[in-house]
Amino acid sequence: SITTNTLNNVIGGEYGGWYFDGYIDEVKVFNTALSESKIAEIYNSENSGRNYDASERSCNNCSLHPPIADYRMDECSWDGTSGEVKDYSGNDLNGTAINGANTGEGKLCKGGEFDSSKTQYIDVGDRDELDPEDRDWSISVWVKWDGGSGDQIIYNKESLYEAKINNGKFYYAWQPYWSWVGGISVNQGEWTHFVITYDHHKQRV
Repeated sequence: SITTNTLNNVIGGEYGGWYFDGYIDEVKVFNTALSESKIAEIYNSENSGRNYDASERSCNNCSLHPPIADYRMDECSWDGTSGEVKDYSGNDLNGTAINGANTGEGKLCKGGEFDSSKTQYIDVGDRDELDPEDRDWSISVWVKWDGGSGDQIIYNKESLYEAKINNGKFYYAWQPYWSWVGGISVNQGEWTHFVITYDHHKQRV
C-alpha cells in the first residue's frame, strides 16, 4: 500500500528541483481508480468546454464520482495571497501561488501559467485528504507544454505520486512502485489530457 509523509503537495514543480514551463489546468484528485469509460467521459466533457462531469462550467453535477480536490484555476489573477488558488470540490484544499505563478490561458476558461526559470508553482500544503493511504486513487489533468528541457514537474507529492514531462515525453511515478514509467509523447503547444489511476492491482495512464 501507499504510505504517507509530511511533504507538501505541489503543482507546477517540486521543492528545490525541477519546475514546469507552460500551462496547467483542471487538476483533480479522485479517491477512486477511474475506469476507462469514466476517463473518456472526463476527456469528452472538458474537451468540449464543460466541467469534468459534462455540466456547464457554472453548474454542479455528480454524474461522476466527485473529486476530493478540484483546481480549475479560473481566478482572474494570483498575487501570492494564502489560499487564493481555489479548490472547487468543497473540501477547502486551497493552494497558494508561489514566485509569481499566475493565471493565463486555460483549456476551460483560465488556467495556471508557470515559468520554470522563476521556480513558479502552487503550494497546496501537506493535507491528509491528499494522501492515498490504502484507497484507490486517480489524478486527472490537462497540460500544455511549452517545450522546456529537463524534468518539467506537473504535480508532486514527493515519494508518493508525481508526474512530469521530460523532453517531450510524459512520465509518472507512484507508490508502491516508485519508479518513472510512461514515455508517452506530448506535442509542444497542444493541450493534452492525462489520467493516472491506481486500484491496488495496477497503475494505468
